Amino acid sequence: MEKLIEYEPIVGVDIAPDYIRATQIERVGGEYHLRNIGIVSTPPDSLEDGRIINPRLVGRALKELFRERNFETTKVATAIRGKGVVSRIITFPTMPQDRLRKLIEAEVNRYVLFSNEDKVVYYHPIEEYDENDRRKINVMLVVAQKSLCRSYFEAFREAGLELTSIDLSTFCILREMRNSIPNSFSRNMMSLTFDYNGVAMNIFNGNDLRFSRNIFLDERAMQGLGNGFKDKLVGELLMALDYYQTEYSRGDTVHKLVMSAGAPRGDEVFDAVMESVSEMPSEVHGPFANIRVDLDSFPAGLMDQVDSNFLTSVGLALRGQELELLPFQVDLLPAEIAEVKLIRKHVSAIVRAALVVSIIFAGAMFFVNNRTDKLKAETRKISLQQQNITREVAEYKKRKLENLKLNPAPADFQVTPDLSPVLEEIKKVIPKTVQLTELRFHQPDVIEFIGVAEANPSIFYFISSLKNSAVFTDIELGPRKAVTAFDRSMIGFDIRCKYKGVQ
Repeated sequence: MEKLIEYEPIVGVDIAPDYIRATQIERVGGEYHLRNIGIVSTPPDSLEDGRIINPRLVGRALKELFRERNFETTKVATAIRGKGVVSRIITFPTMPQDRLRKLIEAEVNRYVLFSNEDKVVYYHPIEEYDENDRRKINVMLVVAQKSLCRSYFEAFREAGLELTSIDLSTFCILREMRNSIPNSFSRNMMSLTFDYNGVAMNIFNGNDLRFSRNIFLDERAMQGLGNGFKDKLVGELLMALDYYQTEYSRGDTVHKLVMSAGAPRGDEVFDAVMESVSEMPSEVHGPFANIRVDLDSFPAGLMDQVDSNFLTSVGLALRGQELELLPFQVDLLPAEIAEVKLIRKHVSAIVRAALVVSIIFAGAMFFVNNRTDKLKAETRKISLQQQNITREVAEYKKRKLENLKLNPAPADFQVTPDLSPVLEEIKKVIPKTVQLTELRFHQPDVIEFIGVAEANPSIFYFISSLKNSAVFTDIELGPRKAVTAFDRSMIGFDIRCKYKGVQ
């Protein structure tokens, strides 16, 4: 019998200009259940263009919200928005992961004006395809101001909450849509997302994101929702549709329009849109379309405040609850913050260990004759734990420097001449988001790759790279499963292929 997957509880917290919204969802088998939900007003003058300018005030509001609603965990995920974060799809010729990474790092400055010291960069390959007899790859690039991300980290620290990840508001809503209406992704579909800082247009073909465009609008214009704002939005939508269906190299007919609002008065915007594209099937959906809600479990006054504006917090709460993910699980938590959190975790473990030593020592004072040997054993055990913790922190820093890239063949690993070409080829095709844990050679010409990946797209990208290689053939993907590796939730995989030698 297959073991049931257990999902770690996490609270999705959306800090918007009007309210702070928190949602906790639990997945049981193939169903989703609302476990807890809460809302509190955002303190006045605490946000400016998406940035938290008064983390202490926001932290107090968060602390009060979690106390009042009695959330069962202090682990949270949040999302950012505003002009301090940029996302776009960029296209490159297909190339090895190392070269792709260097090229993307060189290209970042073409798209954003943030300084190198104030920049958090995330990218992920999302689709590989042939165009004009050339192999190309689309990459989703997200760049955020580090100072913007730190402002959220400071607010949650003030509240005594553990911030596990920083996502992008638009992607949270897209993930919620993918979870609520999966059948709509079987053909070309456009999603129109209305949020506090503008509108995001994304076109999908199956599970592949083909086109993405963000329109940033003046906050006062969005709040007023005058005819000028609506006309501008409709015009931009029609131009994007026309460009994709007539001029874009990867374009095709769009069959459906799905609209979602993560900010107030979205329905008014969508009414104007549907009047302009009346020939296209359109629908508006809410965040709880695929989530079971027991209304008797929540106060009526609270549920009266729950509306479509909870889309972002629901999308955040779904983090880690899905194995089949589109490449929208962004993490913009600055690397130095994540490292400090790990070090603090181990320091806390050392303090607890020291406390255990103190208690044992105090007890030994009363039983010094028959407890001496036990005390020495416990002390040696604690010392070994501290050494292991120190070594783990050092290994973590080393992995960070290597971008978590697992080298299948370390430099000091002695290989026989007939296996060297295999290992060299593996180095060329393995993505940095895939880590091999075992490499098996089955006689006479079958190779088995066993490893873990951050998400399913990484596995499929690895398979695509193997297929493009001159020495691997008959690629077969075995079963996948959720695993925990490097203190993170990942996906384990097993791939078999034939090795036909260097051509």
